[in-house]
Amino acid sequence: MKSREFEDEYNKIEWRDENGNFNRHSGEPNIAELPNFFTDDFKCLFIFARFFQRWIKPVAAEFIATFMLVFWACMLQATSSTISSDPTWPLIPALAAGINLTIIITMFWDICIIQFNPCMTVAFCLSGSIPWRLCLPNIIFQCLGAYLAALSASILRGSPVGIIPITEESDLHAIFWAEFLFSFMMAFVALMAVMDPSYFHSLTPLVIGLTVTQGVFGGWFIGAGCMNPARIFGPALVTLDFNYHWIWWLSEILGASFAVLVEMIFFAPIKINEENEKSNLIWWRAFMAIMKKKYDSCEDNVELALRNDAFAIEK
Repeated sequence: MKSREFEDEYNKIEWRDENGNFNRHSGEPNIAELPNFFTDDFKCLFIFARFFQRWIKPVAAEFIATFMLVFWACMLQATSSTISSDPTWPLIPALAAGINLTIIITMFWDICIIQFNPCMTVAFCLSGSIPWRLCLPNIIFQCLGAYLAALSASILRGSPVGIIPITEESDLHAIFWAEFLFSFMMAFVALMAVMDPSYFHSLTPLVIGLTVTQGVFGGWFIGAGCMNPARIFGPALVTLDFNYHWIWWLSEILGASFAVLVEMIFFAPIKINEENEKSNLIWWRAFMAIMKKKYDSCEDNVELALRNDAFAIEK
């Protein structure tokens, strides 16, 4: 096959995502509609490409992104003497967290949106921004990346780092609700951008990063401000210290899930685009389903009446 003919045949392949749109990162070839040349000799290669786009690339992005985030956080953690002797120390981890997140979001936005965080993965699945099939694999690889990051940082620093301890003396209620609210705010800011397909602003990664900075500032004096269960899980697994570990997971996932509810009740677009009737407002979706059912029923009644009229005329 000549080079030009090969290009023409290859360009007939449509790389569509699960919504039927072209997507250079998550688009998959339709194996059943491949040109004959490719199905004859290279079908297995395209089957692998589909598996790669569907599973390998997204979970690899979660692993790398979470590793980067947790590694930077662990390497930056100060000793207790440093914290007690420098009252301005909270500025450093808070700003670092925001900068780290801005870098990673900008890098991986087109591949995995802005997850690398179990509570954000759950929120995006609930909102329909990513498919549910990726929920558990993403969280597993986020936790694996966090563990290897914490382990690497601990080896380099010479002692376990990255732990945010909760003790018997900690105010558990304050930590729980602080994490709930901070995670709500972080997820809400992200969902405002993700759930509107027409939304685009070059400062979005920075805005989300600054939201995390604010959370670290706000939670500093009560031992909160994590907003990422994987960030806690990695160091906890290195030290095998899971004391009150459930607080981080439960509060942060509930906070992010509440953000989905608020976004989809009040702020999501009532119509996603001009080409279809899809809406991200849950109450409008319900009304659309009722209207569509009513419309279909009316059409059926009209069609039945026309058939009866035609039958009567024939008689």
